[in-house]
Amino acid sequence: MVAAREHALEQDGCLEFVFAEVLGDPGHFVVLESWSERQALERHYGSPGYADYQREIARLLVRESEYRLHVVDETLHPVNSTTILTDQDD
Repeated sequence: MVAAREHALEQDGCLEFVFAEVLGDPGHFVVLESWSERQALERHYGSPGYADYQREIARLLVRESEYRLHVVDETLHPVNSTTILTDQDD
């Protein structure tokens, strides 16, 4: 997963690439990717690095892997958000 992330971030158009384990479901991972354009994403999925990831991860899977692509046209902050300070004493 680390190598796949590094490879993706080296690709033109990759803005973000994160693996996250689902809370309450150990071993279930979600991948969050952000690309500048659809063509950049398609080039990534056609790359040798992605083929290597697919080949390597397949032997480690304990259940079927499912891929869903959600296309987001806009990101909003629906509430007035403020920065959460982490240096406060408890």
